[in-house]
Amino acid sequence: MKKTFLSRIVLTAIFLLFLSPALISQSISGNWYSIMNVEGIYLSMNLHITENESVLTGTFDVPEQGAINIPLSSISLDDQEFKFAFIPAAFSFEGIVDRDFTQIIGYFKQGDLNLLTRFEREPVESPAGSTVA
Repeated sequence: MKKTFLSRIVLTAIFLLFLSPALISQSISGNWYSIMNVEGIYLSMNLHITENESVLTGTFDVPEQGAINIPLSSISLDDQEFKFAFIPAAFSFEGIVDRDFTQIIGYFKQGDLNLLTRFEREPVESPAGSTVA
């Protein structure tokens, strides 16, 4: 009987271990990564999003430009529609988060620039020969 009880505890622990990443990813919170091709120059953009009592805050990085932990001016999630902006540099992003919160696809806008952009949970591999690589 003790062996059966211990087996159940071990199996439950293993199940929870494998389930926990899926539960964690059911939120917009966390780190997101993208590489954008801006007129032939590749720039990585990393988003860091936190949620506290349904209020979103975030920072971004553009390492190639030395920009690290820059606070976003605004950030919102309404159903699956995700938006953020950084007013000092006059850029914004509007997109859709997939239901599993594994990617965000939308448009990054700054001046006349309007780039289709995809953010993912894992760092994105840089194209060979790019400035990011």
